[in-house]
Amino acid sequence: MNQRVLFTLVVLELFLMMCGCSTSDRVENNPVGVVRDRREAVSVRIAAVDYISAQRTAPGAARINPQGAYKDIAWNAVEPARVRAAVVYALLHDPDPQVVSDSKEMARLLLPREPAREVVVVICETASEKGWTEFIPSIIRSYSRATPGIAESDRAERKALERLGGGKSVEEIAFGVFLDPPRGESASGLDWTKRCRADAWDVLARIDPSGSVRGAMLEASGSSRSSDAVVAAVMDSRRDLRAMPMTGEELNWAASLRDPAKKENAAWWGQAAGAVAMTPTRPGELRLRHAEPIRWAARHRPDWIRATREELLSELAGRLSGRTTARRSFGDGPTDGPRQSELFERRAAELSWGDVLSILVIDEAVRNPDIVRAMFAQSKSDRADTTTEYGGLLLSRSSEGGGEFPVAMLYPPRPVHRLGDDKFVASEEMIAAGDLSLAHYHFHAQREKNSEYAGPSPGDLEYATRQGRNCLVLTSLNATTLGVDWYGPGGVVVDIGSIKLP
Repeated sequence: MNQRVLFTLVVLELFLMMCGCSTSDRVENNPVGVVRDRREAVSVRIAAVDYISAQRTAPGAARINPQGAYKDIAWNAVEPARVRAAVVYALLHDPDPQVVSDSKEMARLLLPREPAREVVVVICETASEKGWTEFIPSIIRSYSRATPGIAESDRAERKALERLGGGKSVEEIAFGVFLDPPRGESASGLDWTKRCRADAWDVLARIDPSGSVRGAMLEASGSSRSSDAVVAAVMDSRRDLRAMPMTGEELNWAASLRDPAKKENAAWWGQAAGAVAMTPTRPGELRLRHAEPIRWAARHRPDWIRATREELLSELAGRLSGRTTARRSFGDGPTDGPRQSELFERRAAELSWGDVLSILVIDEAVRNPDIVRAMFAQSKSDRADTTTEYGGLLLSRSSEGGGEFPVAMLYPPRPVHRLGDDKFVASEEMIAAGDLSLAHYHFHAQREKNSEYAGPSPGDLEYATRQGRNCLVLTSLNATTLGVDWYGPGGVVVDIGSIKLP
């Protein structure tokens, strides 16, 4: 009898002695029923799992078959995390090889979006102990998610990758999954191969924030991967737009921009690449979100794309001088920490050349009278709909005469994504239509006087970083005034002043 089983039996015996004969009888007479019973204490249910494991490994003992119950619990996120972790551990360490083989597939499917850290730890530790290298893509996908409060070096996923990687660095392992993701069939309209690549890229975004490691690995693999459309899109972006797609969502964006079926994108790419070539930036200094503002400026404000960062900052400072601003106060408190300033002069040092140009171009667009009227009409509709916040895309459209005009294209969330009057969820249609957009925007318009919510929430800032986009939030300050805040990846926010209803 191994040490774990012996220890379990001792603990179980002591526990049952403390709890009395009724608990002992229930566990011994119907252990699977006890494991299933949500009315039982978590400790009792776990004790029943351990009792079953002891019975399944004891020589000559009657075999109990708990697999059906265990799988039901493992897949049900409502069940207590400790109980789910216990049944997953039991399945992956069962004495029957067929049970383990079947349970491995369940665990690989469970891990990528598993919410309970206890379950993640059990799966990762078991996979690394047993040398299950086929778990690497699932571990990468789990590792792509942020885990506040857990240090990078303490992540169970990282430790498992280091043990399973055969001497490779975690960066090399993640890049390998990006290059050669599992080729599974799509299900329920979801492209799992695409998602796996994006998650691997998100891992690299966190451990290679500058993109330098990815750039070197791309160069080393580029010649042999020229037929890979996603790799080619990244290489094209670095060469033509001087921009490395940083996150998984930006990776998907770059691939969509280079989709040969999208003729409008191909024409745009040529214009954007030509405009980028005229800027004073160096390779790697820009991001995808800067390309459309640069393309627009090349046509309408060519002096801007040739200007230095200091010259652009001076231009923006002059524009913002004297404008009415509103500081967000909601969320301030002893546990929230101080909010960073949204004033331009306080955040200017954090803005790149591309960010300053983007703000200038976006400021031109949102002060167009047609855009102002559209924004007020949309904010009014938002206020009347208490099921969600509204939002959309700020775009530049071509006119019949060859000119361009800004458009505020509204994309109300789908019914399934209406999560309350204080949350906006961008639809898949909005993301897909936003390849050539200047910015994503949404409203804080729950009340006419809503200044305490002026500026982005922590969730809004996370969205900007994940999507890699220029973003705007428009807040209703009174019946005729909307406050406008620009924000981008990394948490930088600039209040660019209010707009007035004509």
